[in-house]
This record gives sequence, structure tokens and C-alpha cells, in this order.
Amino acid sequence: MIKINAASGILAITLLLSGCSDDGLPSCSSDEGIQFLTDTFNEAQFARQDSLSVVEVTDIKEISSSDHRVQCSAKVSTNSAETLLVNYHMDLRDDGTSVLELKVVE
Repeated sequence: MIKINAASGILAITLLLSGCSDDGLPSCSSDEGIQFLTDTFNEAQFARQDSLSVVEVTDIKEISSSDHRVQCSAKVSTNSAETLLVNYHMDLRDDGTSVLELKVVE
């Protein structure tokens, strides 16, 4: 079982994405959006510390979308055979970079 050291049971992780598509933010279920989620999860300190990586992303849902923010949820299956529910949002910054914040929900 993955242990998340957060009093609230939620772990927030942020990763910047530069070179986002010219159309703005990717959609939750697009290849680019899934890759952004996968990269963010895999780069998280807890994932690196426990040698975890994403094997599959399923049940992807778009919660809301605007020009500057896309909110999503998905199930992430890891190489430890666990499936985690994650809520995340991608934000477009003024400088054209994107940031993804991920919350693993227990």
C-alpha cells in the first residue's frame, strides 16, 4: 500500500510543462494531457522514493474547463498493482507554460 504523508490524506504535487500546444491546455483525455499527468506523478517525491510509476490511466473525467484551467479526475494504476484516484488541474500561466497540480485521494 502506498503511504502518503499528509494529514488530510491528500498530497499535492506540481510540475511545470513548457512547450504546451498552441491551442492552450490539453484536454484531460488527450495524449498530451495523459502524458502530463503521468510525468507529474512519476516525478513526485513519493513516487521516486518508492520506485512507483504509472502503468495505466483510466476513467478520465473532465470536471470543468476554461481557457486557463482544466480540472480532471482519473484512476492511476501503478507498478505496485494499486489503483489510486487522483484529482488534478492544469493551469495555463501568463508566460505560456502550464502547471499541473495533482491530489491523490485516499
